[in-house]
Amino acid sequence: DWSSNHIWLHKQPLSLWLITGSFAVFGVHEWSLRLPSILLSTLSILFTYWIAWYCFKKKHIALLAAFFHAIHGLSIELAAGRVATDHVDTIFAFWVSLGMFLAYRFFEVRAKAWMVLLIGCCTGLAILTKWLPGLLILAVWGTIAWSLSANGATSRWTWRSTFGYGLIIGLLALGIAAPWQWYTLATFPAEAQYELAYNRLHLFEALEGHAHPWWFHFDRLRINYGELVYLPILWFTWQTINDARKGVFSQLPLLVWFWLPYLIFSVAATKMQAYTLIAAPAIFIVTAQFWYVLRKQLPTSRYPWIIRLCLIALIVLPVRFCIERVKPLQNHRTPPEWVTIRKQLPQTLNHPTDSVLLFDDNHPIETMFYTGFTAYPYTPDESTLERLRAQSYYLYQQKSNNYIKLE
Repeated sequence: DWSSNHIWLHKQPLSLWLITGSFAVFGVHEWSLRLPSILLSTLSILFTYWIAWYCFKKKHIALLAAFFHAIHGLSIELAAGRVATDHVDTIFAFWVSLGMFLAYRFFEVRAKAWMVLLIGCCTGLAILTKWLPGLLILAVWGTIAWSLSANGATSRWTWRSTFGYGLIIGLLALGIAAPWQWYTLATFPAEAQYELAYNRLHLFEALEGHAHPWWFHFDRLRINYGELVYLPILWFTWQTINDARKGVFSQLPLLVWFWLPYLIFSVAATKMQAYTLIAAPAIFIVTAQFWYVLRKQLPTSRYPWIIRLCLIALIVLPVRFCIERVKPLQNHRTPPEWVTIRKQLPQTLNHPTDSVLLFDDNHPIETMFYTGFTAYPYTPDESTLERLRAQSYYLYQQKSNNYIKLE
């Protein structure tokens, strides 16, 4: 049971290491837990700006793409820990965004060799955060290299050079991500093998109640990015395919960045909304480009009011969803009563932290965070309770918002 195991290998460790580092520096608080996600998700906005600039060489498109990223409600919710897969997906999206920025930058500065090392490191760190979808960085890097070669932009990108650089990136990523896999398999073989098998099951079985139709992620696009998001995506897809027929492949990497994760996670049986967060910067960039292309049609359009309406809606709808998700007018500073009770629990019980067990707790993980006590969402049988008493544990059971000692 991944939500209860003492040895916890359900996710790759990097996001937890960053949070632990924040605890070590700032102490154990809610804000120090969220600090890595807040800092890294904010930096990701900057990467969206620079990637958009590399794609189109237009600051106004880059600024609008960064704006869409900055007001993205789902990203804000995840960084704040409000919805499922929160910090893992936020930090994972950061490494992917950084890797994509470095991939585009690599070709912009004429292939500096040291940047290959950075791209490989980012890919490895992405894998060490949320496993193999981190290879999306390598896929987009390879697409950029191929598109440049196909466009005849440079003679540097032969199949041999592309394969050589790609191999270095892959080996670096393997060197960063593999040691943890070897360590866990050697040290916790039962748990590690179970979790590896469980990861594979996500592709073939709808786990933990996350069964949704194949179009789930495409349906969530309208909720996470605004109802009109389909217009820029379909337009950009058509435009890129049309350009490819003419031998122009410059925008193909953006198309791969969006469609590859959306297709893979649509085929997978287990579906959650944040799985496709790594494609979000591509959506922001495509939407920003579409907005300015649409605006250029105003002077010659027969129906300018339709274009104006679309231009307004493309901005207002994402802002609306941001407000609905973030709820800026609500009071988020006053904690719920159950949080206050748990913060006071160490003083109320006044026992050594490692000698207290709490049962029937309706917020066991949060209880352990605030108190240091061990908490379970159930009460074991009487024989287990007797054995625990014999080992000098203090046993308590939650009743409403109180904890009653089990005599």
